[in-house]
Amino acid sequence: MFEKLLSFTKKVQDLPDQPTLTPNELKAQFDAAPEELRVHLNKTIDDVQASLNQGEWISAVLQNGWVPFNSEVYPVGYSKNGLGEVRLRGLVHKGTNNTTLMTLPEGYRPMSAEFLTCNAWNGSTVVPARVVINPAGRVDIVTNATGSDGTHYTSISGVTFSTR
Repeated sequence: MFEKLLSFTKKVQDLPDQPTLTPNELKAQFDAAPEELRVHLNKTIDDVQASLNQGEWISAVLQNGWVPFNSEVYPVGYSKNGLGEVRLRGLVHKGTNNTTLMTLPEGYRPMSAEFLTCNAWNGSTVVPARVVINPAGRVDIVTNATGSDGTHYTSISGVTFSTR
Protein backbone atom coordinates (compact mmCIF):
# COMPACT_ATOMS: atom_id res chain seq x y z
CA MET A 1 0.00 0.00 0.00
CA PHE A 2 1.21 3.54 -0.81
CA GLU A 3 4.29 2.69 -2.82
CA LYS A 4 6.50 5.52 -4.03
CA LEU A 5 7.17 5.92 -7.71
CA LEU A 6 10.94 6.26 -7.55
CA SER A 7 11.65 6.50 -11.27
CA PHE A 8 10.14 5.96 -14.68
CA THR A 9 11.06 2.93 -16.74
CA LYS A 10 11.77 5.00 -19.85
CA LYS A 11 13.87 8.07 -19.11
CA VAL A 12 14.83 10.85 -21.47
CA GLN A 13 18.31 10.81 -19.97
CA ASP A 14 18.73 7.24 -21.15
CA LEU A 15 18.39 8.28 -24.77
CA PRO A 16 21.64 8.71 -26.70
CA ASP A 17 22.59 12.23 -27.73
CA GLN A 18 21.89 11.23 -31.30
CA PRO A 19 18.83 8.96 -30.99
CA THR A 20 18.39 6.34 -33.64
CA LEU A 21 14.75 5.80 -32.79
CA THR A 22 12.02 6.20 -35.34
CA PRO A 23 9.57 9.06 -34.70
CA ASN A 24 6.98 6.57 -33.38
CA GLU A 25 9.53 4.97 -31.03
CA LEU A 26 10.60 8.41 -29.81
CA LYS A 27 6.95 9.39 -29.23
CA ALA A 28 6.40 6.16 -27.27
CA GLN A 29 9.44 7.03 -25.15
CA PHE A 30 7.95 10.40 -24.18
CA ASP A 31 4.40 9.09 -23.80
CA ALA A 32 5.46 6.32 -21.37
CA ALA A 33 6.10 8.60 -18.36
CA PRO A 34 2.61 10.17 -18.15
CA GLU A 35 1.03 6.73 -18.54
CA GLU A 36 3.22 5.26 -15.79
CA LEU A 37 2.33 8.21 -13.59
CA ARG A 38 -1.40 7.80 -14.31
CA VAL A 39 -1.30 4.09 -13.46
CA HIS A 40 0.66 4.73 -10.26
CA LEU A 41 -1.62 7.57 -9.11
CA ASN A 42 -4.74 5.51 -9.79
CA LYS A 43 -3.34 2.67 -7.70
CA THR A 44 -2.50 5.10 -4.89
CA ILE A 45 -6.01 6.56 -4.99
CA ASP A 46 -7.50 3.05 -4.87
CA ASP A 47 -5.28 2.23 -1.86
CA VAL A 48 -6.32 5.42 -0.04
CA GLN A 49 -10.00 4.78 -0.67
CA ALA A 50 -9.67 1.19 0.56
CA SER A 51 -7.88 2.29 3.72
CA LEU A 52 -10.48 4.92 4.53
CA ASN A 53 -13.43 2.58 4.19
CA GLN A 54 -14.93 2.06 7.61
CA GLY A 55 -15.10 -1.59 8.57
CA GLU A 56 -18.31 -3.28 9.56
CA TRP A 57 -19.89 -2.19 12.83
CA ILE A 58 -19.62 -4.68 15.67
CA SER A 59 -22.23 -4.57 18.43
CA ALA A 60 -20.77 -3.83 21.84
CA VAL A 61 -21.34 -5.99 24.91
CA LEU A 62 -22.13 -3.42 27.61
CA GLN A 63 -21.10 -3.76 31.26
CA ASN A 64 -21.77 -2.22 34.69
CA GLY A 65 -25.40 -1.38 34.12
CA TRP A 66 -24.80 0.62 30.93
CA VAL A 67 -27.56 0.08 28.37
CA PRO A 68 -28.29 1.62 24.97
CA PHE A 69 -30.43 4.75 25.18
CA ASN A 70 -32.30 3.62 22.07
CA SER A 71 -30.69 0.64 20.34
CA GLU A 72 -32.75 1.04 17.18
CA VAL A 73 -31.78 4.65 16.57
CA TYR A 74 -28.42 4.76 18.40
CA PRO A 75 -26.89 1.27 18.35
CA VAL A 76 -23.76 0.94 20.46
CA GLY A 77 -20.76 -0.48 18.68
CA TYR A 78 -17.32 -0.02 17.17
CA SER A 79 -15.55 -0.47 13.86
CA LYS A 80 -12.02 -0.14 12.46
CA ASN A 81 -10.88 1.27 9.12
CA GLY A 82 -7.90 0.30 6.99
CA LEU A 83 -5.70 2.89 8.72
CA GLY A 84 -6.19 1.18 12.07
CA GLU A 85 -8.54 3.85 13.44
CA VAL A 86 -11.31 2.61 15.70
CA ARG A 87 -14.54 4.56 15.87
CA LEU A 88 -17.21 4.22 18.55
CA ARG A 89 -20.91 5.00 18.20
CA GLY A 90 -24.06 5.04 20.25
CA LEU A 91 -25.91 6.59 23.17
CA VAL A 92 -25.74 4.90 26.57
CA HIS A 93 -27.34 5.53 29.95
CA LYS A 94 -28.20 4.06 33.37
CA GLY A 95 -24.59 2.99 33.98
CA THR A 96 -22.39 3.76 36.94
CA ASN A 97 -20.09 6.75 36.57
CA ASN A 98 -16.38 6.03 36.14
CA THR A 99 -16.89 2.38 35.22
CA THR A 100 -16.19 0.25 32.18
CA LEU A 101 -18.78 0.61 29.45
CA MET A 102 -17.37 -2.21 27.31
CA THR A 103 -14.13 -4.04 26.59
CA LEU A 104 -12.71 -3.93 23.08
CA PRO A 105 -11.12 -7.09 21.64
CA GLU A 106 -7.48 -7.32 20.61
CA GLY A 107 -6.85 -5.50 17.38
CA TYR A 108 -9.27 -2.74 18.41
CA ARG A 109 -7.22 -1.39 21.32
CA PRO A 110 -4.90 1.63 21.53
CA MET A 111 -1.17 1.18 22.13
CA SER A 112 -1.39 3.55 25.12
CA ALA A 113 -4.22 5.05 27.14
CA GLU A 114 -6.48 7.49 25.28
CA PHE A 115 -8.37 10.23 27.12
CA LEU A 116 -11.06 11.54 24.79
CA THR A 117 -14.02 13.85 25.21
CA CYS A 118 -17.64 13.29 24.38
CA ASN A 119 -20.98 14.86 25.26
CA ALA A 120 -23.55 13.88 27.82
CA TRP A 121 -27.03 15.07 28.76
CA ASN A 122 -27.67 15.50 32.48
CA GLY A 123 -31.41 15.90 32.17
CA SER A 124 -31.36 19.64 31.53
CA THR A 125 -28.20 20.55 29.60
CA VAL A 126 -25.31 19.14 27.58
CA VAL A 127 -22.21 18.60 29.70
CA PRO A 128 -18.73 17.35 28.82
CA ALA A 129 -17.82 13.77 29.57
CA ARG A 130 -14.70 11.71 29.13
CA VAL A 131 -14.04 8.36 27.53
CA VAL A 132 -10.89 6.60 28.73
CA ILE A 133 -9.69 3.71 26.57
CA ASN A 134 -6.75 1.71 27.86
CA PRO A 135 -4.46 -0.80 26.11
CA ALA A 136 -6.32 -3.69 27.77
CA GLY A 137 -9.42 -2.60 25.82
CA ARG A 138 -11.46 -1.17 28.69
CA VAL A 139 -13.65 1.75 27.60
CA ASP A 140 -14.51 3.74 30.73
CA ILE A 141 -17.07 6.54 30.93
CA VAL A 142 -16.45 9.46 33.27
CA THR A 143 -19.46 11.77 33.44
CA ASN A 144 -21.73 13.49 35.93
CA ALA A 145 -24.70 12.79 33.65
CA THR A 146 -25.77 9.49 35.16
CA GLY A 147 -29.08 8.56 36.57
CA SER A 148 -31.48 5.67 36.64
CA ASP A 149 -34.51 7.64 35.50
CA GLY A 150 -33.59 7.24 31.84
CA THR A 151 -33.30 10.97 31.09
CA HIS A 152 -29.50 11.08 31.39
CA TYR A 153 -27.29 9.76 28.63
CA THR A 154 -23.78 9.88 27.18
CA SER A 155 -22.93 9.88 23.49
CA ILE A 156 -19.82 8.01 22.38
CA SER A 157 -20.58 8.61 18.70
CA GLY A 158 -17.58 9.92 16.86
CA VAL A 159 -15.01 8.94 19.49
CA THR A 160 -12.04 7.84 17.36
CA PHE A 161 -8.53 6.64 18.19
CA SER A 162 -5.66 4.82 16.53
CA THR A 163 -4.56 1.26 17.20
CA ARG A 164 -1.08 2.05 15.89
